[in-house]
Amino acid sequence: MGGPGGDLRGDLPGAAAGLVDRLASSARILGWAEGIHVRAEYLAARDAVVRHLADRLVAVAAETRAERAVAADRYIRGEGTDRLDADAVGSVWTWSPTPLLQNATLLRTLRAHNASRAGAPVRFYGLETHVGDHRDLAARDAAQYESLRRVAERHPDGLILLFEQTGHVDPGIPGSLGSHVAQGELGVYRTVGALWRAGDPTVHFPLGDYEQLSARLDGARSRLLPMPGGTLLAGPEQVPDIAGSPFDAALYAPALSPAAHFVGDAAT
Repeated sequence: MGGPGGDLRGDLPGAAAGLVDRLASSARILGWAEGIHVRAEYLAARDAVVRHLADRLVAVAAETRAERAVAADRYIRGEGTDRLDADAVGSVWTWSPTPLLQNATLLRTLRAHNASRAGAPVRFYGLETHVGDHRDLAARDAAQYESLRRVAERHPDGLILLFEQTGHVDPGIPGSLGSHVAQGELGVYRTVGALWRAGDPTVHFPLGDYEQLSARLDGARSRLLPMPGGTLLAGPEQVPDIAGSPFDAALYAPALSPAAHFVGDAAT
């Protein structure tokens, strides 16, 4: 990763970069998923994709509280000192009881990029505004869609990276955020679903309808495209079953590990 003013696009291997570029070049909204929250592998892949696409991005929109995300947005736009605090890092994903180290990496990446960018800065937005039952996916995601629509209105041109758990990104789930975005009001929607290996001992959440696709990805590991952090990326060229799935590509994690906690920058 480059420092301020440096090259922030170098972390994706060539084959994976080519697939990401093809998806991004045709998208207004790129839905990039994590399969399970607070996993180092998915966050490392996200950070690498953000670095690679930084020149094309106008915004990163995430599954986090909208009012809290203002702290992250201020930091990446260069307000204050370079020192990161727990409030800004924690605002990237407000459901975690402790801030995550890789979310700090994301903020530093975007702050460095914006410092070297001649045009408008990349922005960070939280989409969560629903105050009812957190388990009510349809109500939560209807509210998230309204938030995303406002982001798109504020940024009428350019690529928006949507970072959410797979079930929110999936356009095939009735009432999901992805199902709303797929209607096309905001522009072309491309999706990368994130899956994990069936039987992963660190996961206590069923694959459900994704189990067959996960098995296909696992059986085709040698053909998948390596990503930073140990995940593997695949399109229909690598795994034909993806063409019949809700996604344009899939991010597969053969093994998962907990994300590290952010303990704070030293005071200066």
